[in-house]
Amino acid sequence: QGVAHGTGRVGILTPARSQRRHAHEELDASLPTLTAFSKPLLLQDKGDNGAAALKRVRVLLEAHHADKGTQTVPPEEVEAIREIEELLLLPVSEAQDRVLPKSCYRFLARVLAQWPVATWGPALDLMRLLLLYPGVALHYAGTASSHCTIVVKRCLAKSSVSDEIPKGVKLRGLFMVINMFAHACGVEKMMRPGAAADSIDAALDLINSQDATVRMSAAAILFNISLYLPKVESLEMVQISSGVAHRLESEIDDETGFRLLLALGKLSHSNTSALDLLKSLSLNMHYNVTLEETPAAKNRRAMVGELKILLDC
Repeated sequence: QGVAHGTGRVGILTPARSQRRHAHEELDASLPTLTAFSKPLLLQDKGDNGAAALKRVRVLLEAHHADKGTQTVPPEEVEAIREIEELLLLPVSEAQDRVLPKSCYRFLARVLAQWPVATWGPALDLMRLLLLYPGVALHYAGTASSHCTIVVKRCLAKSSVSDEIPKGVKLRGLFMVINMFAHACGVEKMMRPGAAADSIDAALDLINSQDATVRMSAAAILFNISLYLPKVESLEMVQISSGVAHRLESEIDDETGFRLLLALGKLSHSNTSALDLLKSLSLNMHYNVTLEETPAAKNRRAMVGELKILLDC
């Protein structure tokens, strides 16, 4: 028995509902790889707690003020960096209620506004780590402007100057966007229509990169977005489905291919619109699938089989 929604009465679980539930459970049982990936892909390793990035930021900050003719770094910026350093030394689990002073966010905003994009790398490293902390994620989710949109549009999106941005900076931009999914508030911010569409466009372009890490990171963003898209027809669903299907028709490494297939699996599971679209695209999942015994190759082959199950439903 269960509560019938909207009636306040206890309702009987009808045979039809029971059969649908059983069919759903049977389908999930045949999709072990897809169902195992139920959370976003994140970069949670804190490494040296941002020590190298902080050191580089201090050097760049002094150079920035020297170029402006300022002899010393303003005390507010010195203190902001110290506060960031202090927070990053704490394990995320021990800093659930920790709040960064607003001066820290003003400092990071000035970096994005005033520094050349080619020098953003260390600051993006810090932002990637900071987004693991609930208080920081909540702050950025509640702001009217979006630091993520700035990074996507100026660092990751294809433009007339995108080829001039160092690969390392683009990678750190991708890492930061990935960690926007670390907390529910960040997911909500990322899934707003405009933000999601811009991130999808940038990621679909970067899965064509010659660098494997760039490709894999861009594919991780597409998977994360697919994980949270509503199970209805939408522009974002069409963007990802058509873009990924096209990319899978050419040679691609196994890990990136696996992540892209995961994205299609999440989009099409319980979503007839996505399934119909994929069927109409004549998706060629078998192109370049190898028989290697690496974990990535095995996962990719498993997802080919599971996506075929979904498409045959």
